Amino acid sequence: MHTIKTFNTRDTWIQATLPHIQGDYIALSGGSTPKPIYHAMTQLPQTELIHFYQVDERYVPKTDNQSNQRMIRETLHPNHFHTIDTSLPIEKACMKYEAELPKQFDLVILGIGTDGHTASLFPQSEALGEANKQVTHTVKPNT
Repeated sequence: MHTIKTFNTRDTWIQATLPHIQGDYIALSGGSTPKPIYHAMTQLPQTELIHFYQVDERYVPKTDNQSNQRMIRETLHPNHFHTIDTSLPIEKACMKYEAELPKQFDLVILGIGTDGHTASLFPQSEALGEANKQVTHTVKPNT
């Protein structure tokens, strides 16, 4: 059973969340919503042992200002960071990244966009029906 909790402020959310951030394999969402928790996570002991993975990425160079990989690197400074290689053709990048994923994550941190998307999964996206792949590409709908 899953529990969904809501918080009135960002600080109460961070304080409630930090004690639960543990494990060997943690998946991190991009975007602005989870960024404050990534800042707070730098204070946790032994984050250098955790393997972090991207939940989603924009198909831009890793140095681009819009890159989720760049935001996570600059915010959290992870030692073990498994990323989507956007220098490869998109299908090849998806297959390569899927091969790197662990069988199970200990924790997944997601954000939510103002349009209701999470993990680059947009409402009415064809990717929502994908049942055979763990990694796929999506296209942001025109808004």
